[in-house]
Amino acid sequence: MIEGLRLLPWFHDEGRRDPESLAALKDCRTCMATQTEMTRRSMGCGFLPPLEARLPSWRPRAFPDESGAGDVCAGYLVRLPEVIEAARAYTHWSNGELAAFCGSLPPELLVISIEIIAGSIAELNVATMKPASQGGLGSG
Repeated sequence: MIEGLRLLPWFHDEGRRDPESLAALKDCRTCMATQTEMTRRSMGCGFLPPLEARLPSWRPRAFPDESGAGDVCAGYLVRLPEVIEAARAYTHWSNGELAAFCGSLPPELLVISIEIIAGSIAELNVATMKPASQGGLGSG
């Protein structure tokens, strides 16, 4: 789940910058209908048992992660219910309305999830300002 929280802002940014780059990852139902089970397992589909030898999962350009590509499909991770709930809560938190969203004090895990998303957005903003010639996403 943590990986999904970290990837979420980057996933949406990449979808905005280059929609075709995520065509295979945008919709799990389409992927399941059009890809073989072996292909999906090699991509790290979260709905299937993993293969020992699989393709590296999608990682955004300039993603601040030294460990390399993940083991689970990024499209699956960003659609986990917990990630979607945290993203919704982030919107309310950023407007000072988290308690209204939760109906009371937010659970600690939700607050931690929001902090992870906020940190990832900050990392994305730094990468966006950094020129591509220096490993960032900006122009130049």
